[in-house]
Amino acid sequence: MTPIDRGGVPVAMFGSGARLHSRLTSWDAAITRPMGAVHRIGFVHLAAGAGATSIAGEVVRLLRRRRTAPPLVVDLSPEGDLARRLGVAETAPRRDRRVFRTSVDARRMVQEVSGVLGSRPSDAASSPVAAWRREISPIMRFHEIVVADFGTRDPDRELAEIAALCDAICVVAPAQRVGAELARVVAEAVAALSDAPRTVIALVDVAREARRIPAVLAAQTAHPVILIPHDTSLAGGGSARSFRARQALLRVAGALVEEVDA
Repeated sequence: MTPIDRGGVPVAMFGSGARLHSRLTSWDAAITRPMGAVHRIGFVHLAAGAGATSIAGEVVRLLRRRRTAPPLVVDLSPEGDLARRLGVAETAPRRDRRVFRTSVDARRMVQEVSGVLGSRPSDAASSPVAAWRREISPIMRFHEIVVADFGTRDPDRELAEIAALCDAICVVAPAQRVGAELARVVAEAVAALSDAPRTVIALVDVAREARRIPAVLAAQTAHPVILIPHDTSLAGGGSARSFRARQALLRVAGALVEEVDA
């Protein structure tokens, strides 16, 4: 297992070295813990351009590096940006309803690229839930973690069905007052559903305007609120370079895979 990368840790910004080490270790332990059953993670964007695909891609990268088994990554977004980033080709809907008896058999239905197993159903943009049930549900049990990017979706029309597919949902919004408030409303709506998934709010500081918005939002909800600070590389579609951004992404990944009662 690759050691945790703690290079260049600015201790003065994050408290004592012992406390920071404890936080990093806790988040890493959540990411690497054995799974008793498949764990389904969904990303929902509340605004185009908030960097949600970049956040999903970074979480996938962390899971790929920190776990022994590759995650199954499903792009069910209207845009298909995550699939393009990973090199996953779009595939036509599968019409057969065969039963997959082995993991080798199931792997024939996905693409192994960039160190992950990927799927991009061609009808995902218009029918994400139907595509999930047809393409992903029959093979889920052969994977420890499934990460699905649902893209920008209408919370009023699609939220309940999407939430029902997931064990954890990351609601991604820009770190601005309107976006943050909408994220809180959506998170509370998810929590009100029966068998509600764990919900994490990720606020992305796209325009360097976050100020106290994440702290104010965190005081208004019981759900984890994580600020992704502005990172030039991340904003440009690359991997996060600053320690603060990488730390925040590690926290997002840990929050999404940890047990609900942890």
